[in-house]
Amino acid sequence: MSFRDFGETEERLYAFVRRTDGKLQLAYGVGAANTWTGDLGGPGGGTINGHTAITYRDLNKRWIYFWTTSGGKLWTYHWNGTGWSWADLGQPSGTSLTTGAPAAVTWTVNGERRQSVYVTATNGNLYERQWNGSSWVWINHGKPSGVSSVSALSATVYRIPGAPASSTSVTPADIARHIFVRGNDGKLYVRWTLNDGSTWGWADQSAGAPALGTGLTAALAYFSR
Repeated sequence: MSFRDFGETEERLYAFVRRTDGKLQLAYGVGAANTWTGDLGGPGGGTINGHTAITYRDLNKRWIYFWTTSGGKLWTYHWNGTGWSWADLGQPSGTSLTTGAPAAVTWTVNGERRQSVYVTATNGNLYERQWNGSSWVWINHGKPSGVSSVSALSATVYRIPGAPASSTSVTPADIARHIFVRGNDGKLYVRWTLNDGSTWGWADQSAGAPALGTGLTAALAYFSR
C-alpha cells in the first residue's frame, strides 16, 4: 500500500510491506531516490496478516493503518505527529477476527475527523471499530437474514446530495455509509445507513465479491466479480 503526502515540499511515496517473518517494513521515496527503513516490528501476540486498510487520523498528516493479526485481533500502526507506534484495538467480546482484509473509512462531522474500520469475525458477523471523537468502540452489525457468515469487505462514505460544502458545517445527518460484503451464499450484500447512523439496514445486491467502489454525486457505483 502507498500514499503520496502532498503536504510535503517534495511528494513522498510510501510503501508498507509485510515480511516473511510477519513483521512490517517501510520503503519511501523522494523524487528518484528510494530508501528502506529498518525493522518496524509487529504487534504483540501474533503477526500481521497480508492485508491492510488505511485512513486519515486527523488533519495534521497523521495516518493510521489497520491490520488483523494471527491472534485474531485488530491492530493499528499510526503516525502520532513525531513517530510511528503500534496500538492494540482488541477484538469483539466473545469472538475473534478472521484473517480477511479490513476496510476503513474516515469522514468529518462538525469539524472533527472520525474513523471506522470494518472487520469480520469467526462467528460470521460484521463488526465496526469506530473512533467516536474520544474513544474506540465496537459495534456489532450482525449479518443478513439467512446468511451464516460474511467476508470480502469494501466500504465507502459520502455526503448526501445537498449537504453543506464546508466540513465544519457537516452533521451526522449529512453522511451516508455503505459496507459491501459477500455472504457465504455467494451473494453481494450491503450494510447501509443514512442520516445520523441510528438506523441501519441490510440489502441483497445478488452478485459476487466486491472488487471496487466509488461514490458519485447522487449515486453509488460498485463493481463486483
